[in-house]
Amino acid sequence: MKVHIHLNVDHEKKILFESLKIIHGKTFSDILEEGLNACLSEIAPSKLIEEEIAQTKMKLMELEQNLMTVRMIEKQQKIEQKVTEQKEDIVEGYLETMRVERFEEFKDSTIKLWKKGDMNWPRIVDLYQFKNTSEAKEWFARKMAEVEA
Repeated sequence: MKVHIHLNVDHEKKILFESLKIIHGKTFSDILEEGLNACLSEIAPSKLIEEEIAQTKMKLMELEQNLMTVRMIEKQQKIEQKVTEQKEDIVEGYLETMRVERFEEFKDSTIKLWKKGDMNWPRIVDLYQFKNTSEAKEWFARKMAEVEA
């Protein structure tokens, strides 16, 4: 955790430091932190290491918390995906049952129209609730193959 500190610095040195920033690329905070670390490493190196360990432990705890959150999100996404797949399976099952019932209801006329090649595909797509004409043609081709077998 960083804290805000107000310092008094010689005006000339401040201007010189700021003018050389393109060379050293450091801020006043960087310089102060480096100086504090150098001073602490001479005076109390064990305390400095203890502080680094404490900071590392805090960072590790934060990362572990983030990992738990990500895992919970991944688990929720998997559950949602399974629910979506189950819903899609239910809808597909319903559509297949409805299509078979309609086919049986209009079987004779449908077979005649199929053999003539005179199917009204836009109407069939709407009546049988297909996504598009190619899906309808594929389904009817399978159905006709079953009927002829």
